[in-house]
Formats: sequence, structure tokens, C-alpha cells
Amino acid sequence: MVESPMTLNSNEGSDDDDWSLTAVVHPILKQKVESPVTLNTNEGSKSPMDDLFGLGQSPEGCMNSHPEEPNMVCVETSTVKRDINFSPQSFTHDGHSTELMTQAEHDDSKVSGVCLTDLFTAEQIKVHLCSLNPSLISINAGKLRGKMTAPNVGENTCQLCVEEGLTFAAPAISCASCGARILHNSTYYWSEDGMGARYCFCTKCFKGSRRGIISFNEHSVLKATLNKDKNTEDSSEAWVQCDKCEQWQHQICALYNSEQDIKGTVKYTCPFCRLKEIEEANIHVPPAFGARDLRRTKLSDHIEHRLFRSLEQDRKLRAEILGKQPEEVLGASGLSVRVVLSINKQLKVNRQFLDILPKESYPTEFPYKSKVILLFQKIEGVDVCLFAMYVQEFGSECSNPNKRSVYISYLDSVKYFRPDAKTSTGVALRTFVYHELLIGYLEYCKNHGFATCYIWACPSLRGDDYILNCHPENQKRPNSNKLVQWYKKMIKKAKAENIVVGSTNIYDRFFVPSGESNSKITTARLPYFDGDYLSGAIEDIIQTIGKNGGHQMTKRTFKAMARNSDLSKDILVMEKVDS
Repeated sequence: MVESPMTLNSNEGSDDDDWSLTAVVHPILKQKVESPVTLNTNEGSKSPMDDLFGLGQSPEGCMNSHPEEPNMVCVETSTVKRDINFSPQSFTHDGHSTELMTQAEHDDSKVSGVCLTDLFTAEQIKVHLCSLNPSLISINAGKLRGKMTAPNVGENTCQLCVEEGLTFAAPAISCASCGARILHNSTYYWSEDGMGARYCFCTKCFKGSRRGIISFNEHSVLKATLNKDKNTEDSSEAWVQCDKCEQWQHQICALYNSEQDIKGTVKYTCPFCRLKEIEEANIHVPPAFGARDLRRTKLSDHIEHRLFRSLEQDRKLRAEILGKQPEEVLGASGLSVRVVLSINKQLKVNRQFLDILPKESYPTEFPYKSKVILLFQKIEGVDVCLFAMYVQEFGSECSNPNKRSVYISYLDSVKYFRPDAKTSTGVALRTFVYHELLIGYLEYCKNHGFATCYIWACPSLRGDDYILNCHPENQKRPNSNKLVQWYKKMIKKAKAENIVVGSTNIYDRFFVPSGESNSKITTARLPYFDGDYLSGAIEDIIQTIGKNGGHQMTKRTFKAMARNSDLSKDILVMEKVDS
């Protein structure tokens, strides 16, 4: 996306130590256009967490700042490859997982723990069943109360959704060398290492590699050892049979998690039989572990409180417009904001990048905090991940140009948010919520001394996804202009609250001379982020210059640079990026 810098004010506060709540999936690198956002900072604040932890780094991954600067906080990033539905599994506060329930020591009438419906109340089971098969409402006289009769279906039909086989898009395959997605029906090459990990390579990288070797992530593999294949895999939903009524259902319809029964010894009870047990035997349903039970942080609390406060204010405004009481107006419910990953990382600068700046003191590495922020909504008894954001935070311990900056590297959502309503100003409630999440995060960063935030605003192509593996077919994908406008509206709202005090784009900030003494056009001023498109593009340009040598410098470039005829790599790179 387009990158724009923002400035923040700093207040006291910090957050928790490094921790990880979810497994990190391989990051997907996408091309984007960068736009920096500048935040106004008030100097001189000190985090009370410095004394509490007494370590070289503060919670939320912030590095302890110099005495003359406010403490910095860093954001967690991670990659989530598909929509998240929580299985009956619990997390302890230290991030380790523990089973809620197994079959051992439990009889058939109790919870087996292999599907979410084991933890549903009778009313929740009925809502779930009717969402899969709306005809159940008419079958049962349009009421959710009372007994619900299971439909009679054929042996090849799911009893829950009354459909036969379900076919899903195959899992995404990305090239290990260039990061590009290998499209369906495309030819690719692959190999496995001694640990069983598979590395795939697109045709372009295979044919473009020289000396019979393909390099990736500081590793290399012989082309002669690669297997050739075609991406034609389709994924069919697995089935499960109820141990009571012996009917077959899709695992996804039953909210069944086969990973909870790897040995295949746990008995499965379908929603219809489970509903009958609850109603006839008056069984106590244990409380279900959900998104609200995930570990809270000061960051998640800050964003969540702001979101709830803003939603309540808007609901009251809509009620006034409609002449109703607030409780009579449809509002969003079941929302939870959680930070599910927060870890410290070291970003090493590529040697090719450093080689073009022999006379500049560009850092060789940047310490930062990587975080992942998720928004959940409980829909029909299940916590669904609607929104995900990966962030990199660089504290005051970092050297320039990354010092006191935040990088929002990935942002993704799925259109399952409820209700599908408008705010008092006519904006979609879904958009309102996502803007509040971003503004809440920027406000939190402002309170912790960050000065600049960089945001990418480049939409993914259809069939190509950033974080969440699949998106609904009815979900529109904005073009670049619309996405940039979407972010500008968010920034405008943040400016009105004095959270953001200025914004620009990457070109105006780094490629247009401003007459200031420290604004010379050089790669030494460009920020360097993990997986960033701009730094990756510059490294590609450096390789091209190395192969082709220098090219004719334009007079406009000489004038803009206020330089003579020193055809350095730095000038060549900046001119190439500019073009």
C-alpha cells in the first residue's frame, strides 16, 4: 500500500513480557506500496514497567529507551493461514495448551472433547443446527424451543447440512525462493529435507536459476534433485460417524476436531444426539473456553475498551436518529480483541543493501518486537477470527531510520462480521469497527512514545491472500485507489482526535528534496523492515545494477540530488526506485 508516516504523543505505560499463544505459520511476502504516517510525541515519560521488570527490555517487546527519551513499545506480528475456530482446547496463562476434556474417566453421557458442540448449551446447538439447515425451523414449527427432529437423509448425505461432498480450495503453495503463490493447475518443483519439510519452487525461479542451484533463505538445493509436479490438489472435507445414531456428518458441520482424537479412541456424539442427552438427562454443560479467555494484555485492553466505547456511543446516536431506546437498536456483540503473539526479533540488514552505502553508518541489524492482533466475534456459539493485523515495533534502542517507528506489515479480514448495518454517519459498521481497531492501536503507540507508523496499502489479487487463507466469494476486493482512500479516512479520523498529526507518502517523504539539511535523497534514509517490499525491491535493483553496470543518469536527477557526476550505486538505486 502507500506508506505514510504518523507522529504520536507519549504517556506512561507498558505491557507484558514476550509470549506466544498461537503457532506461527510461514509468513507470506506480498508486493505492496508503502505510506508512512507520523505521530506526535511528548518527550520525557518513563514507563513504570522499567522498575517492575528490571530487565533490558520492557513488556510488549519494547526496548528500554535512553534517559532522555520515552520508553518504546513494540508490536507483535505473526501469520495466520486460515479462519480460526477454537477446538475444545484451553490455553494456560503462560501460553501452553492443555486439553479441556478427554474420554478417559468419562462415560458416554459426558463431554468427549472432540467437538465444540460438546460445550454448547441446548439453545446453542439448536442455533447451530438451524444455521446449517434453515428448514429445521419450519420442520419444528418455527420454534427453537422444544425437541428438534433430525432429518432423514441418504447414506452419502451429511445429516447436518443435507449436502453431499464438500470440496474446498487446496492449501496455498508459495515459492520458497521468491515468495510468489503457485497458482492452481500451474507446474512447480519441490523437494523435502531430512525433517520432512517440503520446499516448493515456481517455474520462473526454476528456469531463472543458474549453475544448477536454486537459493532460498540462505539455503540452496540442486535442481537435479527436485521433483516436478502440478498444483491440481483439491481438498475434500472429511466425514465423521456418530457413535450413537451411526449417522455420517461433515467434520466441519459437526465442529469436530480430529486432532483431539489422533488415536481414534474417543467416542463422538453428533449435535442431534448431544441435544437429546442434554434435554432428557438434564446434563450439566461445562463452560466453553473461548476468545474471551485468551490472555489479555494492556494493548488488547486498550483497543477493546476504545472499540466498545465507540460502538456504544454510535448506538446511542442511531437510537436518537430513529427515536428509539439504545437497546432497541441492532448492535455488534460477542467481540474480543486479543494479542496472540509478542516476541522479540533481530532483523539483519542484507549485505547487498549495506554495500551501496560505504560512507554511511547504516545499522547492520534492528531489534524489534513482532506482534499479532486478532479480532474475534462469537457467531452461533463459535469464536470466529474476523480481522488480523501483524505489526513490527522498533523502539528507541534502534538506530535511525527505524528508531521509534511502527510498521503495520499485514492486515486482513473476512466478511463474516455481524450485524450488516450502518453507523449513524452511514458508514458500514464493519468498516467502523476496523477503523477503530487501527486508531486504537495508533493511540496506544502514541502513548508509548512512537513517532512514526508505516502502513502498506496494496490489495491482494483475487485468489491470492495475505493472512487468512480463504475469503468469502461475496467479499469485494478493493483496488489500490479505494484501499488508499480507506486508510486515509481512518487517518483523518485519527487526526481529528490529535492521535495522528501528519501524514505523507513514501515518495514525498524520501524522494522529493525539501531543502532541509538532513533531507538528502539517499537510501540511507529509507527504513528497513522485515519482509518489506521496498527494501526487497531495492536489493533486486542492486543485483540488476551489478549485472548491467551503470546507466545514463538524467539531468533532472543530478539537479535534484545537488551532486556532480558521481555515479555511485546509491544514486543509481534511488533513481531506479524513483522511476
